Amino acid sequence: MRHNDDSDVKIFTKSQSDDLFAADDFVSLAEQLDLQRASGNMAKAKKLGEQLAVLTPENEPVKSIMEGKALTPEILYQIRVLMFFAMQTATHMYLHLPMLYSAAVNCMYDKLISDSPEFYEDISDAAEFTFYYLAIRKDTDVEQHIGNAFAMLCLKEGDEQLISLGIKIFKGVTNKVIEKIESLSFENN
Repeated sequence: MRHNDDSDVKIFTKSQSDDLFAADDFVSLAEQLDLQRASGNMAKAKKLGEQLAVLTPENEPVKSIMEGKALTPEILYQIRVLMFFAMQTATHMYLHLPMLYSAAVNCMYDKLISDSPEFYEDISDAAEFTFYYLAIRKDTDVEQHIGNAFAMLCLKEGDEQLISLGIKIFKGVTNKVIEKIESLSFENN
């Protein structure tokens, strides 16, 4: 039986410096949270989430985008899914701190759970967001890829009218989120 020489094996343990970094990070995060609360930004983020949760295809800007077209319940469902995806991603992109966009998105989904638990269950278990995330990860023409994914999810892959509708909804909802963020006048601190 051969014995291995393990004298060169190093065992790393948690050092005191790791504890200090973790404590410093925690203190910094707590200070940032206090600052965001004191400035009113946390309350504004929660208000943003609640305002976004009530947007439906019957509200602006989507109502105008649909131009009074009679759409199937399946397409209306996909429109609402795309709206929530656009609201979530735009909130992440345009609020300047993770704690703010997390608060906004969490409030948005909390309100959705209380107002429409069936829809929340559908989108939390569904794969639609995955297709939209893949579209966002592409390097070129994200909006076109979003439109393509929307048409595919409506089971009409390549349908130019649905691709265009998906692009318009994504742009319109993103712009609505930006408008709401600007109207809430978040403090830059």
